[in-house]
Formats: sequence, structure tokens, C-alpha cells
Amino acid sequence: MLCIMAKVPVPGRTKTRLIPAIGAENAAALSAAMTEDVRKIAEATGLPWRMCLEGWTEHPWTRDLSCAIEPQCAGDLGARLTHALREGGVAIGTDCVLLSPETLRIAHEAVQTEADLVLGLALDGGYTFVGASLHAVRRGVFDAIPWSTPQTAAAQLHRAQVLGLRIRTMDGTFDVDEPEDIDRLRQALAQMSNTVAPCSRAWLAL
Repeated sequence: MLCIMAKVPVPGRTKTRLIPAIGAENAAALSAAMTEDVRKIAEATGLPWRMCLEGWTEHPWTRDLSCAIEPQCAGDLGARLTHALREGGVAIGTDCVLLSPETLRIAHEAVQTEADLVLGLALDGGYTFVGASLHAVRRGVFDAIPWSTPQTAAAQLHRAQVLGLRIRTMDGTFDVDEPEDIDRLRQALAQMSNTVAPCSRAWLAL
């Protein structure tokens, strides 16, 4: 199962680190665009998938999603990942629209065959996607992780090592979290096919 960890794009509650630079309305609009692009990536994998939403799941925005939706559980990101991946699988956020369907298929296959934890490493020290076997989830692989820090991926790998789990790392590119990441995304998309991240492209007016 592929799980998209997303937030309902309500102004002031999503992409909050971008708000000082582009405003709450624009931050929410970018969040919605990126979520749609990630939804398209998930569809293109051919894998079964669902969207795990933080926020009001009856929000009007959800009517056009055309996919299985479930609310995220309470707690930190570790608790929410544990719940989303309760049967094993791969979880992705909506902060990285440059992931390819093939990358996610490889990660999903790796979790089924060779690894208990698969991390798509991000440039900021975090990760853009994570795959976990049922065994890893039951062992508490997401417990006691410092989230949203430059040490998040390193701590996640250390946790898996302590638990004796099989590990695979992959290139996960970068997230769009900070204002400078918007320019990074614009520059990256300018060098790529127009079929990559069409909704984010439209927001960036590329």
C-alpha cells in the first residue's frame, strides 16, 4: 500500500514556513497544487494507494480527490506513520513533487522482498518517502525520532539499526519547506519535461 501523508490546504495551517515570504493564501494554493501532483504520481505507480489527511476530511477541497481517504491519527509524525503503515507499505509526503513513479515502485518492492526500512533521503537531512515492513512497524521503527530536524534521517537509520532491521536508502531529492526551496523547485522543473509536476508548474507559472 502507498500512503500519501497530506494536509487539507487551509490558509494559515499548511506550508506555514512559507507564509512569511508568500502569504497564507499562496502557501495554501501551492500546497494544494503539490498535493495534486503527488496524487498523480501515486496513480502512475499502479500500486494500491490512499490519502491520509490531517485536517477536516469533509472540507470541500476533498470532493475532487477521487481516491480513498482516511484521517490521520493523533500524535506526532511517528504515531501517524505507524498508523498509516499499519499493514506495511510506503508513505510519501506532499512536499516533494519530483519523485518518479518508478522510484516509489522500487521502494515498495524493496519493502516486500529485501528491506524492513527504505528511506528516500532528502537534502535537508530528512526524508521524502519511507517504506516499512509490517515487522518494522510492529517493532516501533518510528518511535523516538526527532522530526523536522537535520538529524531526522540519521536518527531514523540509527533506530532501524538498533532494532536489527534490514535497511535500504534511496535518493529522495528535496522537499519544498522553506522560501528558498521554491526557487530550487522552479530551477529544477525548468530542466525537466513539462509532464513533471504540472500543477506546481502552473502555480509557478512555468
